[in-house]
Amino acid sequence: MANVFDIHDWEAKPWYNTGGTRAKKYIESPDGKYYYFKRSEYKTARNGKPEKDYRYEFWSEIISYEVGKLLGFDVLEYNIALDGKVVGCICEDMIDSGKEELIGGVQYLQGVDHSFDPGEKEFRKKYTFQLIESALKEYGLEHFLKKIVEMIVFDTIIGNSDRHQENWAIITEHTTLVKAIKRFDKLFISDEEERKVFHDAKLLLSNKERFAPLFDNGSSLGRELTEQRVDGLLRNENELSSYIIKGKAEIHWNEKKLFHFQLLEKMLETSYREILLEYIERTRNHFNADTLQQIVRNVDESLPRSHEGYSLPLKRKELITKLLTLRAQKLFEYLS
Repeated sequence: MANVFDIHDWEAKPWYNTGGTRAKKYIESPDGKYYYFKRSEYKTARNGKPEKDYRYEFWSEIISYEVGKLLGFDVLEYNIALDGKVVGCICEDMIDSGKEELIGGVQYLQGVDHSFDPGEKEFRKKYTFQLIESALKEYGLEHFLKKIVEMIVFDTIIGNSDRHQENWAIITEHTTLVKAIKRFDKLFISDEEERKVFHDAKLLLSNKERFAPLFDNGSSLGRELTEQRVDGLLRNENELSSYIIKGKAEIHWNEKKLFHFQLLEKMLETSYREILLEYIERTRNHFNADTLQQIVRNVDESLPRSHEGYSLPLKRKELITKLLTLRAQKLFEYLS
């Protein structure tokens, strides 16, 4: 069951860029710890586009953490946060900013492909498993490729459609030399090509790297579905099966955007087959249908009555449980 944090009087740090596309803020608790608070996505109707209100999206972060913990994945812990009348999710900063740096995947990718610009739609197809593989090998981090495989398995289970290049990262502890390079870069380097050299040096000279816990998992578990669509999927098993099968992964394969299970099938044909099957088997060994159901059913139990309008509807809980169960069962078919 998730904990509840009342953050209405915590100090916001507006100078800190939280990145991403969601309504987020970086805040300091009274005891001096730093957290990220995130609301569900909401966009008003404009320019002919309908309103987008993913009111229950933050629950996807919290449930994904609980499910990941159950199944043996390293997922960043998210809890419930109350910011006045608004409810969202909260996670503690995963690094010690005085000693460590969170280096997003995009920095490694751009280090080997200078043309890679995720801000441009035409370049999004370049965000491929092959580019990730090349980048990690280039920087001597190929041992983290198994973590990429593990991440893809987890995203398949929760149906995550948004594992973009800034939604995975490596945490590094810097040497004194790297700190000096960073300072020199900031103060004296203006030429773009020279900046590229210093950027690569910082990545190559970092030490004590570890793969960051999986974070920003909210684009999952049917968070985009309207209540009408939830009802429809619960009534129609064929539609539900189709919805599961047609969930798309953000990581491309040779510049093709595939369904989650298609991506896994491509990987099963490669040298990653054995490690992929190991993660699937581990998931099966940890899987417990009753525990999974309890996680979803009780996720909002600690939400105060003053904010009960943010409670997860029963039918949505039922659908989330079915999505997780059916995806896991389909995953386990690869072991037969």
